[in-house]
Amino acid sequence: MSPDYNGRQQEGFAVEEQTIESGSRISSARAFLTDEVRRRPNLRIFASAQVTRVDFDGLRAVGVTVASREGMKSLRARREVVLCAGAVGSPHLLKLSGIGPASELKQHGVKPLIDNPNVGANLQDHPLVSLRFACSTAVGLYRHTRPIRKVIAGAR
Repeated sequence: MSPDYNGRQQEGFAVEEQTIESGSRISSARAFLTDEVRRRPNLRIFASAQVTRVDFDGLRAVGVTVASREGMKSLRARREVVLCAGAVGSPHLLKLSGIGPASELKQHGVKPLIDNPNVGANLQDHPLVSLRFACSTAVGLYRHTRPIRKVIAGAR
């Protein structure tokens, strides 16, 4: 069994990492935006809104523009802008905001703010294939599905 399929040895058997609650997969929002987090005074959640670009004052990020049911809206940050849109979404937003390979940005009608050829470069897909087999010997993961074994796997 591979103790960490994100580590050095990625091939083999492993307990899959997922966001699970009461036996069902849940979204990252449901897992991490708990009631306690939602009550924080420095957090505002906008449902059904899509960030379309990061807004800048010179070279300093000062907010974002979002598209929502009410139309386009500019939201200003009091202190900082944190971009966390994933491996594909983050470079996409940076490019829409003018940060990326200048020649590529110009081709798509985006005015370059910072010419950075590394934005969006070397993206790789990491396909996951789940295979299930019946084993005649104790080499599978079944032994790890018993309650005490789940605790041990979780502790690891």
